[in-house]
Amino acid sequence: MAIRRESLVSVPRKSAKQDAESLMAKHDFDVVPVCDDSSDLIINFWKREPDPGKIIRKAIRIEDLILASTPADHVLEHMLKRQRKFFFVRTHMKVTGLVTVSDFNDNPFRISLFSRVAILETLLCKLIEKRLATEQIVQRIKGRQLNFMHADKAKGFNHTPIHYLYLSDLLSLCLEKGIHRELGFASRSSFEKMNSLNDLRNQAAHTNRSILHDYVDVQQLTDRLFKLDDLSFRVRAVLHHECDIPLFEEAVKFPTGSLASE
Repeated sequence: MAIRRESLVSVPRKSAKQDAESLMAKHDFDVVPVCDDSSDLIINFWKREPDPGKIIRKAIRIEDLILASTPADHVLEHMLKRQRKFFFVRTHMKVTGLVTVSDFNDNPFRISLFSRVAILETLLCKLIEKRLATEQIVQRIKGRQLNFMHADKAKGFNHTPIHYLYLSDLLSLCLEKGIHRELGFASRSSFEKMNSLNDLRNQAAHTNRSILHDYVDVQQLTDRLFKLDDLSFRVRAVLHHECDIPLFEEAVKFPTGSLASE
């Protein structure tokens, strides 16, 4: 999901400060790599400072680097821990890309994220269908979704009723019918915190909505990703115990996503 080396916008080694300033202003960049003219290696970089209009040229140090094999979630954690908005990506001892906060709004991460939400929805559907009667599920279908269900039946499509519920409906049913306690949530308030996954799902599904607006959103995204995986594995554990379903990795291809991913 990182910007690969061949796609990086950079300036040559002998370029003037004004060249970097012009390029940063044109593309609204905070960082511009500097490349060696002969080897095409990234040797240092220009960085925008907090002071308006000030940029400085810096050597690349180990704290500026992150391995290409690093999972996307861990990149966010490193950004929080080190209070950074970007890392240069390295493969062995060579800089091979750049990852910034804004890259988490792009399609590679968005697709991976939506896949993880879809896995959670699938697991919740399986659990709820085992716990509730069909009539209880049908009662939850309202408005447009109810119209869709009737229209599908008229066309001969007989989807199960739970097919017409949103993630928010699935979470509400878990809470209303006490399924949250089975998942290890001692109180209603502790499970209600999972409602933030609705926003995460909508951010991933709609490309016109940013997942991250700025560095301040990194903490929120990290927390929601933890909740997403936590709930998925709790549901999967209950299903596995009852049905002897395959381990999670075998049942579905879990999209880990790393900087080296396409």
